[in-house]
Amino acid sequence: IFTLTAHRLHYTDLAVKKDFLSYSLWEHCLENTFTCDKDSKDCVTLVVEGKEIFVNSCLLTSNSPVFKTMLNSTRFKEGQTRRIELPGKKLDEVAYFLQFLTTIQDINDKTNIWALGALCHEYQVDWLVEKIKSFVNKNYTVANTKTLLRYLALTEDMQFGMHLQKILIGKLTGHFQHISMHLEFLLLSRRIQVWIARVNLSCLLKNLSFTWMVRMIIASEIESIFKDLDQQNIQVSFD
Repeated sequence: IFTLTAHRLHYTDLAVKKDFLSYSLWEHCLENTFTCDKDSKDCVTLVVEGKEIFVNSCLLTSNSPVFKTMLNSTRFKEGQTRRIELPGKKLDEVAYFLQFLTTIQDINDKTNIWALGALCHEYQVDWLVEKIKSFVNKNYTVANTKTLLRYLALTEDMQFGMHLQKILIGKLTGHFQHISMHLEFLLLSRRIQVWIARVNLSCLLKNLSFTWMVRMIIASEIESIFKDLDQQNIQVSFD
């Protein structure tokens, strides 16, 4: 009666290639908004990409428990030397992050929440993490496929939870092949990729004219196909 073809997902790790989610930020940052006199007793030196940024320690310790632990304890070399090296970080992204700690700013469509979010999550700047999460919650309804996939990648990186992930996946429209061709799709974990595939397939089958018994057989077969691909217990449903 019909042919069901299942394509196994191949996950490509593009974690090191997330640069395309960012853009040049340094030009948007006014350095004098967060720097201080390097000879000040409260000055801390951040070393990023071989360059030094002089920042008041209060800016770091009042916003981040991670920096607070580093700087307020002589057990850590950072507390002794007042110098923090940030290997693997980018100068413009760190400057962007510091600017948000210094001045009150809204999160809007022009905000690079992907660059900002990664640093907020790593250094546990909870109030800014919540602002980013709130922005995603308010804006996913008008987001296109590309942006929704970016939001999903962000929810994984920042551990926003399965509830928001379920909502974002439910907003994805179009055929799975179209969705999976976006470069942003490859940034997602295998679990999220398979979750998207299952939901998409479930929606597709709802629109096909099968008897209830045939639908149940198809659902059982589909679930067995996907069983070894992820740990997420999401059933195919025709409700």
